[in-house]
Amino acid sequence: MHLLRTRPIVIAFRLYDLRQIGFIKREELKMMILALLHESDLILTDDYVEAIVDKTLFESDLNNDGKINRQEWDKLVKQYPALLKNIFELYILPEKHLEFRHTSGYDFFGKF
Repeated sequence: MHLLRTRPIVIAFRLYDLRQIGFIKREELKMMILALLHESDLILTDDYVEAIVDKTLFESDLNNDGKINRQEWDKLVKQYPALLKNIFELYILPEKHLEFRHTSGYDFFGKF
């Protein structure tokens, strides 16, 4: 059962870690928040998006280095499990996965 919960967390982390460098930088976090908002047809002001990014970093960047590492991500997702639900509904469901893989040229599942 633990593996079933861990695997989605790993996949989601890799989606946010756009450069695949082992942590999520502020710019990557903002890009993913903007993508989620766009997919949800939500339009927010730049100030509000920045506030979301700032709050997310404040809550998750436990060592205050300006980025989210895998351990910090795990704690954030456990605190806010809806993060995984939103990511998987938008990017990982089979029809969405094929669309994302086609447009991005990158197969996240090939890395597992």
